[in-house]
Amino acid sequence: MLYIPWRKYADILGNYLTYEARYRENKENIDIGRRSYVDDATANIYQLEKEFLSNEVEEPDVPVTELQHQNECDAQEGSQQSHDYGCFNQGITPKK
Repeated sequence: MLYIPWRKYADILGNYLTYEARYRENKENIDIGRRSYVDDATANIYQLEKEFLSNEVEEPDVPVTELQHQNECDAQEGSQQSHDYGCFNQGITPKK
């Protein structure tokens, strides 16, 4: 009943005794309204899926998240020991 105009719940029922009778009487109009929304949405989904899959093949190494991007940058730069903290090692305690 979402595909026919109404303002109040009483308008949906109209002069019919049941919602089913109202639906059966307006089935053709309801189906036309439903198709206009569902078919357009389905076509859009298929188009977006096609575009996504075609882009995925062209650019497979594009980072998805900031963390992934940062990890890739770190891997390219490599690890370097800091000059300020070069002798710092948490695992070793000083001897007394």
